[in-house]
Amino acid sequence: MTTRYAVATGNWSAVGTWDGGASKPASGDTVVANGFTVTIDEDVTVAEIRTLALGAAASGGGFTLNAGRTLTANVLAGTTSCLTFSASGTSSITGNCNGSASTSSRRGLVISGTGTLTINGNCTGGGSSATHGVLVTGAANLTIIGNIVGGSGSSGAGLSAALGTIAVTGDITGGTGYSGVDLSTSLTLTGNISGASSGTGDGVTISTGANLAVTGTVTAASGHGIAGSGGAVTINGAVVGSSTASSKRGISLSGSASCTVNNNVTGGTQTTSHGIINTGSGSVTITGNVSAGSSTGEGVNITGMGTCTVTGDITATSTAAGITSSSTGLITVTGTVTASTGFNGIKSTSTAMVSLRGTQVGDTTNGWDGVYAQKLLCGSSGTQEHKIPQDSGSGTAGSLRTLTTASGGGGSTIVPSFGGMTARRA
Repeated sequence: MTTRYAVATGNWSAVGTWDGGASKPASGDTVVANGFTVTIDEDVTVAEIRTLALGAAASGGGFTLNAGRTLTANVLAGTTSCLTFSASGTSSITGNCNGSASTSSRRGLVISGTGTLTINGNCTGGGSSATHGVLVTGAANLTIIGNIVGGSGSSGAGLSAALGTIAVTGDITGGTGYSGVDLSTSLTLTGNISGASSGTGDGVTISTGANLAVTGTVTAASGHGIAGSGGAVTINGAVVGSSTASSKRGISLSGSASCTVNNNVTGGTQTTSHGIINTGSGSVTITGNVSAGSSTGEGVNITGMGTCTVTGDITATSTAAGITSSSTGLITVTGTVTASTGFNGIKSTSTAMVSLRGTQVGDTTNGWDGVYAQKLLCGSSGTQEHKIPQDSGSGTAGSLRTLTTASGGGGSTIVPSFGGMTARRA
């Protein structure tokens, strides 16, 4: 491997741009910008391009990728961002893009144009603040075939995108210092998302304008799987809370952020490692089942004003409820809600309505309700059978009785009372 470096600002194709002035870099070479700006005006294959000093070459400078060109090389930022794509045409990169290890706001690749770019390689954040592997500031069409990993530095994402339309085939993982992806635009992922295995990085951070669609699973670890205060998320795989760190959730929503999960949601095995937590006003929609984990990892925890709709079953464990809510938002369930010894399937401590269109099954050992709520609306078509305790549902032992309600016009509302549960028309 030979180290080659620029000696003047100019085109890659010009031999006068390069040290020695007699030849261009060859396959296998490591190429340093050396403080100059080199325009990639032809297809290029080398081992690496970089703006980090090496041998006789100094840090700084950079490279610009023209439209219609293919770059086969790893991209490494040093004291300046390494590669810029500002064209409106179509180009491609085969290689990994890495943010700077030591200089803040220095990115491997900056996409500022409206063109179409394909990256066949991994994108990794760096070791300092805002050292993204790839930064998208233009309305480009970007395809990444590879994995994305957050960096060790604060706010150094593998990919940070405020504009454009992005498709990723690969997995996204949080880094020890920051998220794998920082998103406020549209991204479609064919792959899985997970929080960092160590450190604090979330898999994906979303904000206003984000529209994230995921075909795979979302799993918390030492960081949340997905976290954010705005935008919308659709997940077709399962969502699971952390099995390694407390208070790390599969999806953590705040502000106006909302999510739809077309699969199962399960709490983790650590303290408050919920499958989903929503502290904001956005909605949560789940078409699969919701299950509590072990420890106090609930399937879903709602503390804001958002609504929650579940079309599958909800199941508590002996350590956590399936869903806990102190929200003012409506909870709607069409499946079966099952309590455990010690916890309700659903526990709502606010005045919000729980609309149950399936069946609730209480705990026969200690008398816990399938649903514990101040307002319970039974409104499906046909007859409801609810097995409920003769006490107020606070966990005091008591024999179960069966209350059957028919929906009739607006359904029936079951209102807790000290001696048991009474039913009235809604």
